[in-house]
Amino acid sequence: MLGRDDIRQLLTELGEELAEEGTRGELFVVGGAAMALAFNTRRATRDVDAVFEPKQVVYRAARRVADRHNDLPEDWLNDAVKGFLPGDDPDASVLFDHPGVRVRVASPRYLFTLKLLASRVERDTDDISLLYRLSGFTSPAEAFDYVEHAYPHIPLAPRARYLLEELATDS
Repeated sequence: MLGRDDIRQLLTELGEELAEEGTRGELFVVGGAAMALAFNTRRATRDVDAVFEPKQVVYRAARRVADRHNDLPEDWLNDAVKGFLPGDDPDASVLFDHPGVRVRVASPRYLFTLKLLASRVERDTDDISLLYRLSGFTSPAEAFDYVEHAYPHIPLAPRARYLLEELATDS
């Protein structure tokens, strides 16, 4: 499992690899890695979900980083999440800016939307609760409206609705 410090170190190494090539990567980090980096320092994750450019160059550099770490899978950095993202996050924040890589993390509302729609209630309850509070929603209805606006064609699963209503009453 990768904690906040591990992820920062790996992304720094990635930046060094890219800088050596004379390339600069742009990463937008979501999921558990974003939670660990920006919102919950005790959080750990198996990998770093992100979208990035230039894609193949970043992938090659990430594999070189993995080669130096025996216990790190080759796909520690992956863009499998790209099909689930609603687009750009205008509220993303720059986590760090290395000469070889600029790393942005998704905003609380963006992550809240992704986690709620994934409906992995058993696994993501703590993250959803934290992100609900950090997003500044004043009611479950406001949160539902926000999610439905971000993903107008994807219905929110009933279990996610129930969880959100329960979390709102516990707050």
